Amino acid sequence: LMEMEKLLKAELSVSTLRSLGRPAGGCISNGESYETDSGRIFVKYNGDDKARTMFEGEFASLNAIFCTKTVRAPRPIKVFKNSRKGGYIFAMEHLNIRSLNRYQAELGKQLANLHLHNGRQEPSAQVKQFGFECDTCCGFIAMNNEWMENWVVGLQP
Repeated sequence: LMEMEKLLKAELSVSTLRSLGRPAGGCISNGESYETDSGRIFVKYNGDDKARTMFEGEFASLNAIFCTKTVRAPRPIKVFKNSRKGGYIFAMEHLNIRSLNRYQAELGKQLANLHLHNGRQEPSAQVKQFGFECDTCCGFIAMNNEWMENWVVGLQP
């Protein structure tokens, strides 16, 4: 535990790091929330080296969503190698998310605005192709996000 805290302090350039005592586990990665002198963060960690592609894709995806200012997404902070145990670590802003039942309509509108965002940009700033700046993953399976003219092409084997 102390090794992880030392690594996080060094990589994130924070002097205060206190676990909020709410570790979370998924089917692929584990995570934990911390209080820092820069605010609350959520840290995902995975011991597999394949996590680099997964976390870098998630970083880029969250950043792209965050930059649209259409739907609240955690601000990604950093992806880095776990030099002490292997694998990779992804730090992002902690969002205190509980039940979203009473926000369903608002979230639906925000997601619709997210999907309309590109078309509302100046023509010169619009993305004209299908794809993404980097590969993203479904679990550990990297998805090819190469830019292409027609999204159906990407569905073909």
